[in-house]
Order: sequence, then C-alpha cells, then structure tokens
Amino acid sequence: MLSEAVHVRVFSAFFGTLLMAAPAAAVTMPGFDHAIPQEPGKFEAGGGVAGGDQLVSAFALGRLGLIDDLDLTVRLGFIGGLKLGAREDNGFEVQGTPRFRFIRTEDTGFIDAAVLADVSIVKTEGIFVLGVDPTIVASHHFAIEGRRQLYIALGLGVAFDYNDADGASSDLESGFMGSASTGVDIVEHLRLSLEARLRDEFQRYGLAVTYQF
Repeated sequence: MLSEAVHVRVFSAFFGTLLMAAPAAAVTMPGFDHAIPQEPGKFEAGGGVAGGDQLVSAFALGRLGLIDDLDLTVRLGFIGGLKLGAREDNGFEVQGTPRFRFIRTEDTGFIDAAVLADVSIVKTEGIFVLGVDPTIVASHHFAIEGRRQLYIALGLGVAFDYNDADGASSDLESGFMGSASTGVDIVEHLRLSLEARLRDEFQRYGLAVTYQF
C-alpha cells in the first residue's frame, strides 16, 4: 500500500508539471517585432496565424505610434489545441506591448535596437495565465524598390508567467525567450512578416500580414 501511495504521488507530481508547462507556452504569441516604432499618429493593422507544440492560434493586431520612438501594439487571438492532460482546451489570448527605441541606425550605422514589454493574458476553460516578457530587439532595415523595405530582426528576453489551473493550483514560472523574424513590403504599405520564437523548449512559428495607414 505504501508503494502504491508513493506511485500515486509521483504520478500526480508529474501530471501537475505537464499541466503547468502547457499554459506557459501559450503566452508566446509571435510578435513580429522589429526595432523601429510607428511614427506618432501612424497606425498599422492586420492579422496572422501561428502554430507549434500542438498549439495553433489566429489573431488580429494593431500598432499605434504614440510619441517619437514609442508605440503600442495590441494583439487578440484565438487559441486551439492546448493540451491539458488527455483533453484539448480552447480559449483566447490578449497581449499589449509598448516598444521604445533606444538605439538608432543614425547612431550605429547599421542597426536599430528597442526594448519591449509584452504583457499577456491567456484564458481557457481550464487555465488562466498572466505573462510579462521584457525583451530587447535589434533589427536592420534594407531599402528596396520604391519606398518598400525588408527587415531582419533578432530578439532576446526573459519570460515570467503566473499559471492558475482550474483554481485548484497555481505556479510562477520563468525562462528565457528568443526570436528571429523577417518582413518585406509586398507593395507599399502592405507587409508580410514571418517569425520563429523559442521560449525554453517551446516553439512558435507565425505569419502575419499588416497594412500601414
């Protein structure tokens, strides 16, 4: 009987670890971020899809320039296929990201750099996750035909998550996060972006199309 009780506790601890790991990964919706904020009053809007680690999402995003070198991005997405034990869970994620550029190409001759602070909320039937992910992004922008641009960006940051599973258990987690993205203006003002993002062992791959007003 003692051995059986020990096995039950070990299984419960292992299952609990899996349960906590899945929600943490949900807070890494691709950002498609580079280091140049929108100009004050300018607006960019669009949508995209992302997947990875048996999780898929579809989302809308908008960016608004606030002041010089500072803008705000808001993303709202649907999450599907989140594994909670033997069942799948669906829900939504909302994210807000201020972005501040602190290094300009004019200063370095090659790259821009910005600091971002992703604040995310994930809610499904089974879990609630609050995430805060401070990140630094560096990017280089190439001028191509007309007024179009191509950019390449790399990001590195840390991720902090508070997970609550069905109100029965909660946990705080942290980890490292990295991203690589690229984007090109298909025509003037219309941009296609791709991103690969890694949060510890969790992977996300995404595609977005946005229009700059």
